[in-house]
Amino acid sequence: MMLVTVMAALVAAPGLAWDPAEGDVPWQPEEIALFELVDLVNGTFYDLMNISINATTKDIKREYKEQAKVLHPDKNPDTEEEFKLLAAVYNVLKDDKQRAMYHRVLEEGLPVWRMPAFYDRQVQVVRHIGLLEGIITLLILATFIQYGMGWAHYLEQRFLASKPKQKKEKKAKKNDNNNKEEAKEEDEFGHLKPSVYDTLPFQVVELAKMAPELPEYVRGIWAERQQRKAEEAAAEEEEKTKREEKEARRVQRKKVTSEES
Repeated sequence: MMLVTVMAALVAAPGLAWDPAEGDVPWQPEEIALFELVDLVNGTFYDLMNISINATTKDIKREYKEQAKVLHPDKNPDTEEEFKLLAAVYNVLKDDKQRAMYHRVLEEGLPVWRMPAFYDRQVQVVRHIGLLEGIITLLILATFIQYGMGWAHYLEQRFLASKPKQKKEKKAKKNDNNNKEEAKEEDEFGHLKPSVYDTLPFQVVELAKMAPELPEYVRGIWAERQQRKAEEAAAEEEEKTKREEKEARRVQRKKVTSEES
């Protein structure tokens, strides 16, 4: 069920980014940002800035400076969020294009199904999958991939593997031999045929069953490693002794040769 929900969200999320009435043209980032801002502001942008809807750019700029003096975080840290909202509204109203877009929203309204909050919640399904849901999804995906790759390997070996050349036989024995060869070939590749019991979930279960034996297994590996290191050290020591003996014999021969001279 969880996987179906994620798949549905993946399919549905792109569809929430544009208005079907607009054709295949998606909403632009600035339009989506405007919708989100409209959703945040309680009332109109003009109410927030205490100006009329017919205010000029000069009026908007003057009012913004007056309010910014009061709400600026440097003077009042508690009004930081209000200042950010004021700045965002100001940036919309001072730009003719964005202001025209906002007026269209005022006239036509913001469709409920296209509300930014709703749109964000739909996308969050894809963006923020929980840890447990993510692990389960990856487990299911890995299981299907593993099972599919097992079948691919089996079919490749079963039908595409090179076969040894055989001498031609008489027609009378051909049919009988074909049946025997097919049975033999089936037995030859039978161990490669995948089973659901070879997939990851069953392997995890088997590993869990082996957990009580794991400490003994680890101790065995450690003992084997220590033994191998001891054997390597002994071999190295033996090799060193041989080199020293060889060097001693060489020095002795050189000494004898010098005395004879």
